[in-house]
Amino acid sequence: MNSSAKAGLDRLEPSSLAQPIREGYRAISLDKKLSIGFPNRSTPSLPTPSQFRRVLRANDGSGLLETMETKAEFRAHFRALRDGASAADRAAWSEQICARIAAFCLSRRIRRVGAFWPLGSEIDLRPLVQGHPDWVFVFPRISSTNPPRLIWGPEPLEKGLFGLMEPIHAQHFLPPVQLLLVPGLAFDAQGFRLGYGKGFYDALLGRLPEDVITLGVGFTLQQTPRLPISPQDLPVQGLMTEAGLELYVSSV
Repeated sequence: MNSSAKAGLDRLEPSSLAQPIREGYRAISLDKKLSIGFPNRSTPSLPTPSQFRRVLRANDGSGLLETMETKAEFRAHFRALRDGASAADRAAWSEQICARIAAFCLSRRIRRVGAFWPLGSEIDLRPLVQGHPDWVFVFPRISSTNPPRLIWGPEPLEKGLFGLMEPIHAQHFLPPVQLLLVPGLAFDAQGFRLGYGKGFYDALLGRLPEDVITLGVGFTLQQTPRLPISPQDLPVQGLMTEAGLELYVSSV
């Protein structure tokens, strides 16, 4: 990136950064302060231009992503990016994303949500769960690794396979929800996601009822224009980050 481009990034306002990576996708940018479910909490600010600059250097066609080809390389890169963010930043971004998800659910009268407990540096959805005790939240439990299968149930949770927090009582083969929140290490501009390589959510996405909305959830630093795609990979319908909501289909 040349010096004039770098200077331009420093002049970007946060609202201009909350745009989709690629044109042609309907995007909803929720720039107003949201406190739904969090009446005593302030809304964290958007990532700074310097934080975006780190991601854009890798995504501008001349950086590291240009040389990466395998899923293993992408996983290592985006895991390091996410792990490199401070715990305070991840907590602030997580709260902002939870507020945006709450607004999305209220606008569509959604009260049944498939969620997940954070693993490592993942987004933390606990503010959403704790802020809406009248909603129904279900969580995944690994029932089989070959083939990859999840079953679903409510809290309470216990530590399970791979260190994941899983419901003690899980009896649903498909999550009985209106909205499924999908984790990932990286998300591209077509709605494809990169997970941890076990295939649990790809297997699930192909079996969901058509009326279930699927949203990837993660931080803006996990976005990339492209990811290596395999035949079994399935996209989500949208992505919620601290910068706003991007929809990849018009029917959501």
